[in-house]
Amino acid sequence: MKTRKYGRGVKAAVTVLEVAFMTLCVVCIGIVSCNAVIRISGRPYYISPFSKTEDFEDSDVFYDVVYDSMCDVVRYGVIRNQMETDGIFDEEKEIDIEQYARHLEEVPVTATSISYRLGDLLQWGQYGEGISVNEYTCEQVEQMIREEKERSAQQSSSQTGAETAGTKQEKTEEWEIGNFEKAKSADEEEALVEVTEHVYVAEGVEETILTGETVEENDLTVIEESIDWEPDVTDWEEENAAYEKEDQYALVPVERYLPADGRSMLAHVDSVEELENMTFYLRESLHMLGDNYISYKEYQQRYDNEEMNFKYYIVQERDGKTQVYTNTAIAGKEMQEVYEYFSGLGRSLYFSPADFTYESNMSIREESVRGVWNKYRYAYPDDTLIWVGIDTSFQYADLFQSAQESYQMAAPGYLYILCSVICGILALVLLGVMTYMAGRKTESETISLLWFDRWYTEVAASLAAGVVLSLFVMTGIGVSELYYDEMADRMQMLTALAVGSAITGSAFLFFYLSLIRRIKAGIFWKNFLIYRIFLAIKRILMRIYDDSRNVVRIWVPYLLFVSVNLFLISLDNPFERGGTFIAIVLDLFVGIFLYYNNRIRQKILKGIEKIRGGDLDYQIDVAKMHGDNRILAEAVNSIGNGIRHAVETSMKDERMKADLITNVSHDIKTPLTSIINYVDLIKREETENEKVRDYLKILENKSQRLKQLTEDLVEASKISSGNIELQCDKLDLVELMNQTVGEFVERFEEKGLRLIVNMEERPLLIYADSRRIWRVVENLFHNVNKYALENTRVYVEVKKIPEDDSPGKVRLSIKNISDQPLNLEAEDLTERFIRGDAARTTEGSGLGLSIAKNLTELQKGKFEIFSDGDLFKVVITFSLVV
Repeated sequence: MKTRKYGRGVKAAVTVLEVAFMTLCVVCIGIVSCNAVIRISGRPYYISPFSKTEDFEDSDVFYDVVYDSMCDVVRYGVIRNQMETDGIFDEEKEIDIEQYARHLEEVPVTATSISYRLGDLLQWGQYGEGISVNEYTCEQVEQMIREEKERSAQQSSSQTGAETAGTKQEKTEEWEIGNFEKAKSADEEEALVEVTEHVYVAEGVEETILTGETVEENDLTVIEESIDWEPDVTDWEEENAAYEKEDQYALVPVERYLPADGRSMLAHVDSVEELENMTFYLRESLHMLGDNYISYKEYQQRYDNEEMNFKYYIVQERDGKTQVYTNTAIAGKEMQEVYEYFSGLGRSLYFSPADFTYESNMSIREESVRGVWNKYRYAYPDDTLIWVGIDTSFQYADLFQSAQESYQMAAPGYLYILCSVICGILALVLLGVMTYMAGRKTESETISLLWFDRWYTEVAASLAAGVVLSLFVMTGIGVSELYYDEMADRMQMLTALAVGSAITGSAFLFFYLSLIRRIKAGIFWKNFLIYRIFLAIKRILMRIYDDSRNVVRIWVPYLLFVSVNLFLISLDNPFERGGTFIAIVLDLFVGIFLYYNNRIRQKILKGIEKIRGGDLDYQIDVAKMHGDNRILAEAVNSIGNGIRHAVETSMKDERMKADLITNVSHDIKTPLTSIINYVDLIKREETENEKVRDYLKILENKSQRLKQLTEDLVEASKISSGNIELQCDKLDLVELMNQTVGEFVERFEEKGLRLIVNMEERPLLIYADSRRIWRVVENLFHNVNKYALENTRVYVEVKKIPEDDSPGKVRLSIKNISDQPLNLEAEDLTERFIRGDAARTTEGSGLGLSIAKNLTELQKGKFEIFSDGDLFKVVITFSLVV
């Protein structure tokens, strides 16, 4: 059967089709995605390709836009409650930062209350993080709080004039080393002072303690005495707590704006903990108010317009006043009129949470509306009423009109979905075909690897992941930017998607096929760098295990030597105790020993080199050697003697064989020549005796066979001894085989052998001796003619075997069915005097295959014999030359 070839053109065509189908599949998915999403005011709304309705107001997109708009206006009302007073933006509105920061928590707020002007908070929030802070110790912060409270109290007293200059003032308590004074109020007659004692404890450290006694100021005496004193544990605990408090730090905000009452934040708090909490509330308030103000301006521009298809009306009672948020002209009307107005619109929704009333002609569930209400319930009274309506005539240019136009333009996408599925299936099929053809040039050929396939697997995998993921991410980013850019053309996005998909798909195929080739060639695991390191470590460990004797003899003394050195050097004051000097002397002796041992090894190596160079009489002097070196040197000397004796014996045997073959051949040729000549003379006598003529014919055949046997024996002897000269040149093996077939075809036909030849039409040049290669082929054909079963077929094939890094090889094979059973191994048939005919009933010397094999190998060819039952096959392989 003819082998199919996978040329570069076929693989390139399959690759192009694979990339094309992958790209088409992705592009079709992109088209479906474009048609499945419409963007309204920057928000994406998804359209299922299987659920698109004819009327926009009955679609899921319409209800999603209504729901989002309702959420916006409800939140807009919350923000207006924060920003406005009587429907007008009020910068002077005071905001309690704790209540504002914790408005979602269901916990009571603390008694501390700090309010700021809304305008100040909005301005403050524009500065970077909003709050700058300075770091102080907790003691300093508490001192600052006390001073700020005093300053605030003084300012309050000076402004109101409520207190006079003669008002009593409290004096601060002062501590000094050695005494403690307590100021007496102005009404007391005598000042009492607690007496202190100076004592010395803890190795002379002076401490001051209170005696608990009080005396009159004029009789105050300080009693100093040295006593043994053991401090109370509670005193240490208090001192440690004080020290820890001094080591703690607190952050004090830099106030760009003061609270609404003009006093600093420090004047409103009583402790460091309260200051930290208020700083946190201030930071949160600045962040939330900044976001809400941006939303406030955005909602104001989007929804405070009467010329809109979207209408809303929110009514709430707050502080005894009716507050209305709406973009209609019916503000302040009766509720019945409002109800009738919204009922007259195409689509409307009414929700009253107080009496659980919900009315709507849209597919928006009450649970969804109630969820929005619960989210912002903290900002609305329970009796709030909400109306939402949409004029389905879409007469105004707003987001609903834009949504309607985008919805009607969006295609269902059935065709693109079908195209995507078909392209995906075809891409998978072609991927399977490419997987099968990867690394193959023909069906039966071995796997061919590329340069990248020989990289370490980890390196290749990392590169593949990096390249493919980078291309994928770059394509995704580029397409996303065009997708979310409302000004960009969809065709630009699809073009970018197609180009990115083609490049990414090509890179993926390159790395994927490399993986497949690695797996097919069986080098996937072998090319792992970790695997190779593991094998190297395993080889080292096995070598150590196999050579454990040397390891013990070398490493144990070495580790002992290192340990002694480390011990001597690690002694305290080594120069005084001599440890370092002893270590140096020890190292010196070890160095001399190693040098001497290396010189002995060099002598042994020199002896080995001499013997290898042919000086078999060289002997190593072992007089001064000891241990393994002496044993090794004596072994090398013994090897030299043994080789010398073996060479002498071999040369003697070869001479005897050569002499035997020469003498026997000469002795056989002389009488054989006479026999052949006398047989020829007797044939010329033309005897009439029939039996004599038969005897002469048999005698002639046997003498010719004996002559051929003698010549084969001499030639086999010359070939085996290398006493033969080759005259090699370029030779066309195809032409040689055609000549041989032409010469033997008639002989084969006489035995009923049918010759089937399969050869290349082009010349196949090899480098060989034409006369010797002819002898090889002639012997093989003679062998077929002698031993092939009659009336069978003989196959002769000459085929080129391509290789990547060379011109290739040429293979000659000859196959036939043996007439006799082959009871020998195939390799034994090439031995001398071995014949396939065990009974030796046929003519033959048993040297033909041996001569053919030796001549082939002398010409740098490869000679192989295979046998399977009665099938006999000879394969000869030569390298091609250019």
